[in-house]
Amino acid sequence: MTTPLLPDPSVFFDGARVGILGATSPVAQLLIPQLNAWGAAVIAFSRQPHETINKTLRWRTIDEIYPPPERPPIQLWLSFAPAYILTNHLDALSAAQAKRVIMLSSTTRFTKVNSGDTTERHVAQSLAVAEGRLHAWGESEGVDTHVLWPTLVYGNGKDKNVSQIARWIGERDFFPLYGAGSGLRQPVHARDVADAALASLMAPKLNEPGYVLSGGEILSYRAMVERIFAAMGRSPRLVSVPPLLYRAAFAVMRRRSGFEKLSLEMARRMNADMVFPHAEAARDLGFAPRGFHPGPQDLPPIA
Repeated sequence: MTTPLLPDPSVFFDGARVGILGATSPVAQLLIPQLNAWGAAVIAFSRQPHETINKTLRWRTIDEIYPPPERPPIQLWLSFAPAYILTNHLDALSAAQAKRVIMLSSTTRFTKVNSGDTTERHVAQSLAVAEGRLHAWGESEGVDTHVLWPTLVYGNGKDKNVSQIARWIGERDFFPLYGAGSGLRQPVHARDVADAALASLMAPKLNEPGYVLSGGEILSYRAMVERIFAAMGRSPRLVSVPPLLYRAAFAVMRRRSGFEKLSLEMARRMNADMVFPHAEAARDLGFAPRGFHPGPQDLPPIA
C-alpha cells in the first residue's frame, strides 16, 4: 500500500492555530505537547477553566468558544469532546473561519446500533446524528469535515475499557468471562489515535468522510484479558461462567454501589466479533497501529 505524502509537521504546524474541543481527554493530552513542539498555537477548550501558562497553549472554557471579532482565525479543529458538544457549536467554528474539522467518534456507532440495551442504542444513534450534522454543516459552509472511528482505545490508564478490566483484576485477582470470551477485538493505542488525528489535519486530501482506526492485531477477548494480566505482572486467572449463571450473578452485582451502570449487553459482547479493517486510514493517513502489548504505563495505578 502506498504511504501518503504528508508535509513536514514542524513546517505545517509552525505558527498554525489549532482549536481543540475536549482538550482534557486522554488522546488530546498526548497530542497537545507535540503540537506545541512543532510551533502550533493551541487553543484548548474544556468544561472547566485551566491556567494559560504560555503563548502556544491557551486554555478557554467551552463558553468562550465564540470568538470576538479581534481574534485571529482558527482554521484547524480537532474535537475529542462528546459529539453533541461539537455539533452544538458549529456556528462558533464558522465564526472562527474553520477550514478543516476532525471529530473523534467511535466504532460504537456501528457495534451498538442494534444493541438490546436502550441506552446503548441511543448512544449509537446520537453519534450517527452528530456525524450527519457535521458533514451537512461542512458542505454548506465549505469546510472539510471528517470523522475518526477508533475501536477499543487504551494506553494511558484513563480509558474505559482496558483500565476497567485492570481495576477489576486488581481488586479481585480474577476475571469472569461470559462463556468462552471468544469475540475478536482490535485494541488501539491512544498514541496511534493521536498520530492519526494529527495526520488528518496535515493530509493534503482526505478521500473518505470517515476513517476507522483499529488496532494492529486481532485477538480474542480472552487473549486480550490474559495480556492485561501479564502487563500487571500476574498469572492469568479467568473463569468461564455459563451465560445463565452469569446473568444471575449480574443481577446481584447491579444492586451494589458502583455497578449500577453495568449492562448485560457488555458481557454478551465478549463473544461477538468486533473487527474493522483500517485500509483507508493506512492509505490516506499512513496509519500503522501497533499490536496489543500493554505495559504498566498503559494501566491505572493498582494498589
